[in-house]
Amino acid sequence: MTIQQIVSPDQIEKQLQSIWEALVKENKMRASLFNLIVYTHLSARTDYFRSIVQKVIEKFPCRILFISFDPDTSQSYLKTAVSVVTPSQGETTIACDNIDIGVAGSEIEKVP
Repeated sequence: MTIQQIVSPDQIEKQLQSIWEALVKENKMRASLFNLIVYTHLSARTDYFRSIVQKVIEKFPCRILFISFDPDTSQSYLKTAVSVVTPSQGETTIACDNIDIGVAGSEIEKVP
């Protein structure tokens, strides 16, 4: 996985393109059979859901949109980050987009 880069929502595609341009030298191939959208309330199980997503991309490379809603905070926020993830098994040239969205309060209305 590349390091997550915090970006504003309107810069997601531009930043992903920049990451992919840097990965050309590493012989990585962008793969996306479908968009996998995961929506969860931020909790102790969030990491478990991320591990399930990792297992899914090992068999079915896809673009990941991981949305975490925080119902326990009094502040509204919308945070987005992008990275590229690879299946964890062996050396692979396949990699997938990963878009992480953290949201709370009234900002949830901005998330599709």
